[in-house]
Amino acid sequence: MAAHGGSRAIARPSRPFLLSLQVLSTALKRTPSQLAPATFAFAAGFDFEALVGASPRAQVWRARHRGSGDLFAIKRTASALGSRAVRDRWSREVGAVASLPPHPHLVGQMRAWQEGSHAFIQMEFVPGGSLGDLVRAGGALPAAAVWRVAAHAASGLAALHAAGVVHLDVKPDNIYIDTAQGRG
Repeated sequence: MAAHGGSRAIARPSRPFLLSLQVLSTALKRTPSQLAPATFAFAAGFDFEALVGASPRAQVWRARHRGSGDLFAIKRTASALGSRAVRDRWSREVGAVASLPPHPHLVGQMRAWQEGSHAFIQMEFVPGGSLGDLVRAGGALPAAAVWRVAAHAASGLAALHAAGVVHLDVKPDNIYIDTAQGRG
C-alpha cells in the first residue's frame, strides 16, 4: 500500500459469487411495464356479478366478460399474496390444473394471472351451483341422482389421479351440478 492516498489492496471475499448475487439482488427494482399496463389488467375485463363461494383462502365470483358477455367463474385469493409460500401454492394449483386434458367431469380453466397483490384463476362457470347448495336447499336427493353424481365425481377424480394430481378438498361444496349440460 502506498502511504499517501495511493492505491489500496482490496480484500477479496472468500465467496465472491454469493457477494455478487447479494449486490445484484439489492439493485433490482420492479418497474412499471413499458407496454400498456392495462393490457395485463385482466380483472378489469369482467363485471363481478355475485359471490358464489368462499373459503379462508379464496373467493369464487360469477363474472361476465365485458367483451363477449360470457359467464365465467373467477377465483381470487381472499388475502394478498404476502409470502412466497402462498404464491408457490397458487402456482402449483395453476400448474396442476393447466396440465390437465379436458374432461367432461372437471371444471375447465381458461387462464390465471396475478394482478396487484392477488391471484386470479378464470374458470368455466357451472350454472347449477354446488352439490352442497342443492342439498341445503332441497334436502336428500333421490337414489338415482346420488349414484349419477357419485359416478361423475369418481370419473373426474380418476382423471385427476391419472394425471398425477390429487384433489385436496373433495366435498359437496366443490362438486358442481351443470344444469345446462346435464353434467353433475
